[in-house]
Amino acid sequence: MKKESYCNIAGLTADLGACTRLEVLVVEHNSIDFDVSRIPFSMLKKLRVLNIGRNRFRGVLTKDIGRASTVTVMQLNGNQISGQIPGALGLLSMLTVLDLSANQLSDPIPETLGNLALLEDFSIAQNKFAGRIPSSVCNLVGLTRRLDLSRNNFFGTLPMALGGMKWVKIIDLSRNMLSGGLPPSLGGCESLISLDLSLNKLSGSIPSTWINMVSINKLDLSSNTLSGEIPPELGEISSLKRLDLSKNKLTGSVPSSLANLPKLEMLDLSSNLLSGKIPDFPLFRSLRRSSFSGNPGLCGAILNLPCKSEIKVKHVA
Repeated sequence: MKKESYCNIAGLTADLGACTRLEVLVVEHNSIDFDVSRIPFSMLKKLRVLNIGRNRFRGVLTKDIGRASTVTVMQLNGNQISGQIPGALGLLSMLTVLDLSANQLSDPIPETLGNLALLEDFSIAQNKFAGRIPSSVCNLVGLTRRLDLSRNNFFGTLPMALGGMKWVKIIDLSRNMLSGGLPPSLGGCESLISLDLSLNKLSGSIPSTWINMVSINKLDLSSNTLSGEIPPELGEISSLKRLDLSKNKLTGSVPSSLANLPKLEMLDLSSNLLSGKIPDFPLFRSLRRSSFSGNPGLCGAILNLPCKSEIKVKHVA
C-alpha cells in the first residue's frame, strides 16, 4: 500500500492484510472513516510505524493489536476510538512512542503497559480516564520524552513514584482532579524541562527539593489551592523561563531571588494572598502589572501603589 499523508484520503479501501511487507503506514491528518478493529495487525508482520492520527477512525482496539510485535511507533491520536486499552498492548516490547490522545478511551488502564521498557513517549491526554494514576504508568521509568495524562478525570494524590522518571523531559498532568500535596520526589526528575500540574485541586506547599530540577524551563502550578510561601530556592533554578503560580493561596512576600533568574520570560503570581513590597528589580519592572494583580496585600512602584510605610503624613500647623 502506498504511504500517504496530508492527502485528504476519505477511506481505506485496500486489503491491508495483503500488505504483508508494509513497514510504514502514515495517513495522519486526513478524513479517513474506518473501523480500527479491522486493521489486521496479525498480518502486518513487518510494520514498524503506524500513524493514523487526526482522522475519523472509530471502534475499539482488540487484543489482535498485541500481535504487532515489530511496531516501534504507534500514533492513534485525534480519532474517535472508544472502549478500553487492551492488555495485549503491553506485549509490544519494541514500542518507543505510544500516542492515544484525543479519543474516547476509558478505564481501566492495563497493568501490562508497565512492561513497555523501551517506551520513550506516552500520551493518553484528552480521553475519559478516571480514578487514580495507576502504578503501571509510574513503572514507565524509561520515558525520555513525554508523559501526558492531561485533560482526563484522574483524581487522588500524585504518586511518589513519579520521581523515579529520571530522564523524562515533559510531564503534563493538567486539567484533572488531582488532590493532595506536591511530591518532593519530583525533584529527582533532573532531565525535566516542562512540568504542568495546572487546573487541579492540589494543596500544600511547594517543596524546596524541586531546586534539583536543574533543567526545567516551564513550571506551571496555576489554578490549584497551594498555600505557604514561595520557596526562595526557586530563584536558583537558572534554566527557568516560565513560572506560573497564579490562582492559588500562596502567602508571604515575593522572593527577591526570582529576579536573579537569567532566562525568565514569563512570571505570573496573580490571584494569590501575597503581601508586602514587590522588590524593585529590573526584571520585575519589565513584567506586566497583571503578573502581580489580585494580591490585595502587595504594593510598590511596579503596581503604582505606595506601601503604607512609604506614605508621608502631612502635619497641619
